[in-house]
Amino acid sequence: LYEWPGHGVSKEREYQYVEEEYMKGEEYQDLIDDPTAYFLNVYFPRIFGSLKPLATFPLLPPVNEIPMVPPLAMAFGGEDMKKALECLGKAGEEALRWRAAVRDIGAGGSWGGASPRFQAASPRRPLMSSGTAFAEPKA
Repeated sequence: LYEWPGHGVSKEREYQYVEEEYMKGEEYQDLIDDPTAYFLNVYFPRIFGSLKPLATFPLLPPVNEIPMVPPLAMAFGGEDMKKALECLGKAGEEALRWRAAVRDIGAGGSWGGASPRFQAASPRRPLMSSGTAFAEPKA
């Protein structure tokens, strides 16, 4: 998805987006029908190599009685799935460190204080009186 200095591009270059077909045209209905399942079972396994095992993440609706719990749990017992879940945990820890660092430099913003404030507007969502592009318009 991206290359960044020292990882795909030289250390003197900015990060680069790698253009590919990450979502196929015939998958839009799957995304609309169940966004969580689409991202967990299709999109994330496709774009994040360490999350490929999520393609086998079980559907949870069938787990409505105790006899259905063991088949669900089996998917989490494989070494590949355990590694994928560990990667997600590490990514979450890193995201929390990033948020703390952004807050420490006083760049808290409209996403729970986790993003820098940008003084820009768009035709679809102009800046509101709160100073963010995410504020709801006043009635």
